[in-house]
Amino acid sequence: MSTIGKARTLWRAAELTSLVGRDTLLRDAERLLCTTRLLTLVGPGGVGKTRLAIEVARRSPHDLSVAYLADVDTPVGLHREVIRAAGIIDQSSKPTIDVLVEHLKDRRQLLVLDNCEHLWDDVGELIDVLLPEAPGLHILATSRRSLDLVGEHVLRVEPLRVHADGPEPGAGPTEAMILLLDRTAATGRPVDVGDPHVQQLVEWSGGLPLVLELIAVRIGGGLAPSAILDRLDGGRLLTATAGPRLVQAHHHTLQHVLDWSYELCSEGEQTLWARVSVFAGGFTLNAAEEVCSDTDGAIAESDVINLLDGLVRQSLVVANEDGRYQQLQPLREYGRHKLDEHGEEWLARERHCAYFQRAAAEAARQWYSGEELTRMHEAADELPNLRAALNHCVSAPELAQTGLVIATDLVRLRFCFFFSLMGEFGDWIERLLWQAKGDATPARVNAMIMLGWIRLNQGDLGQAAELLEACRRLTMEAANGEHPGMYFLNGAQNLLHDASADSVALLGRSRELFAAAGAEYVGDRAMAGLIQAVAAALCGDEESASTLSREMQIDTEAAGAVWTASWANWATGLVELRFGEPSAATKRFQETLTQQCTMDDEWGTIWSIEAISWSLAAVAEATAAPGSEGLAEWAAEIQGAAERMQDTTGVNIAGLKPLRDLHDSARDQLRAILGETRYDDANRRGATLARPAAYALARRAQEAAVPHFRHITVGALTERQQQIAELVAAGMRNREIAEKLFVSVRTVEHHLSDILTKIGATNRVQLARWVAEQPFGH
Repeated sequence: MSTIGKARTLWRAAELTSLVGRDTLLRDAERLLCTTRLLTLVGPGGVGKTRLAIEVARRSPHDLSVAYLADVDTPVGLHREVIRAAGIIDQSSKPTIDVLVEHLKDRRQLLVLDNCEHLWDDVGELIDVLLPEAPGLHILATSRRSLDLVGEHVLRVEPLRVHADGPEPGAGPTEAMILLLDRTAATGRPVDVGDPHVQQLVEWSGGLPLVLELIAVRIGGGLAPSAILDRLDGGRLLTATAGPRLVQAHHHTLQHVLDWSYELCSEGEQTLWARVSVFAGGFTLNAAEEVCSDTDGAIAESDVINLLDGLVRQSLVVANEDGRYQQLQPLREYGRHKLDEHGEEWLARERHCAYFQRAAAEAARQWYSGEELTRMHEAADELPNLRAALNHCVSAPELAQTGLVIATDLVRLRFCFFFSLMGEFGDWIERLLWQAKGDATPARVNAMIMLGWIRLNQGDLGQAAELLEACRRLTMEAANGEHPGMYFLNGAQNLLHDASADSVALLGRSRELFAAAGAEYVGDRAMAGLIQAVAAALCGDEESASTLSREMQIDTEAAGAVWTASWANWATGLVELRFGEPSAATKRFQETLTQQCTMDDEWGTIWSIEAISWSLAAVAEATAAPGSEGLAEWAAEIQGAAERMQDTTGVNIAGLKPLRDLHDSARDQLRAILGETRYDDANRRGATLARPAAYALARRAQEAAVPHFRHITVGALTERQQQIAELVAAGMRNREIAEKLFVSVRTVEHHLSDILTKIGATNRVQLARWVAEQPFGH
């Protein structure tokens, strides 16, 4: 499960299980978050810190971000997880800490940092930077120790009470007892609060919720409380005294119940528990079968499903609704300890890495097909595992080539563009290239090409040029320069850096070489063809631009590749903009934006919003009617929204020459129509829009913008028609207008038809634009 999926699972857990005995802590945490900006929930493993933090967060009035750090093990990984949690879309090559500061500095937000103890120094350094720079930020952390930071307020999460506060016979059950009663009742095997064995189990648990949960699972499985006591440490925990048992130290209690749970597993279940701990963020059945089985007979692949089912029934593994599995952190830590104890950790990591190398390669092969969206989303779900595999490769020089292959295939899958991970995967490739030293292997060349492509898209033309030159030397030595990726990077560089017509031929050669390389490179051929179509639309002649864009539309439709098809439609919009009708280009770009919004494409929408501003500016310049100023103002708002999206996501349009030229031309057209002041005002209004509002603005612009209103004034309408026109512009429906004016709906409809005919409009949106341009005095 991805970190996104992990967060969803935690929210579901918060909704589906009761939070027992934490009312006072909840109130204290809510109160403290009103007065302190850093609150740390501190307690032993298994005490329920995460569950409590989620509930506190659910009740917070602040905008909320939850960063789950259990699978993170580097400072950059920490920053990336917080970027994800905060909903920051970052496509830049900026340092991750700069990205965080820039996006959080003006927000009022509660950031939950869950499981900080293994990143104690890194979390402390991050908080020391963020809190002074982001005055509206509040942080709620969970850790097994305090963070020891200035301004930190520590709230200790103690185990649940196991003894009543007083000796009165009528005292009710303790919090720990209530939790055990609740969980056993849920299993269908409730226990008797008066059973002395139940009381002894509660006392032995030390009040740790996780321990009580595991005991409840065993009772639900048919073990009597007395039998569980007998099994715990071979009965040595039982005492002959009638008085209350001494509660064990918390870490001893958790360790002991985990040892006991482990001993109750079959040998195969024990082995699988240890081996699945190698997964980060969860796993699928298929992954467990391939990574955790072996050929020496310990676990056959066909045994995994039954063994996994056994672990699920014992609550040692959680089966999620989406078909994925995961472990609670204390259970995973215990499994990793056993894996190391058995001397299998390195082998398990090798098998894990090999599995995700195969998965990345297969996903890249299937990118250009009807499966492309599915494969990209699957990669996002597996992002923690992919990061773990890449980290494993970074840890050893001999694995750097493997890491380069994994990272390159993931870029070929394009999911790092779709999910705003360009910066991260550029960093991975750079680290692995350094680790691999100067080996001129195919993996190194391909990785450099993909890194160059990423840097070009980020507008980092300096590094892209260096990588292009290095690739040119390496491919000349290895393939006499006839490398399809080399032609692709060279053509893309000529397009985005120089806006050169030579890019069309270079990308065409890349397309030919990828086609000759076989079916494995069908996606790379398609990408070369798509960028060639864009290059022809921006720098080529009309015939080649029209032909190539049409070919790509046919090809993507035949492949069923909906994401690529949206870009082919965008390229066709460029052809319309440069050689055809700007209003037709607007329609194309709006269709593309709609497709991208449906897919939640965080990269493509930036360029569709930008392109709509270009085409609307061209329509406004070509429109002689008075309505052109209203259209130009609308286009300026869209351009402001596009500029803000580029700024907040780290897109550097200044480094992309043909796109920058179109942007600057549209800006100049709009300023000429509106004047500096009016343009700037509209641009600033657009820059204040959040993404959904910007999408709505851009998608409805053509509908209201294209009409050429007749040269009439408001005086051409009767007084009643003026009233109706104003109410339509205010967004009221016909029935609402009829009720307000005390007339029939039919009368409103009749007047509305006359109004549209008089002004030359065809719908209510166009009427609203006309009203906005009239000197209504009501």
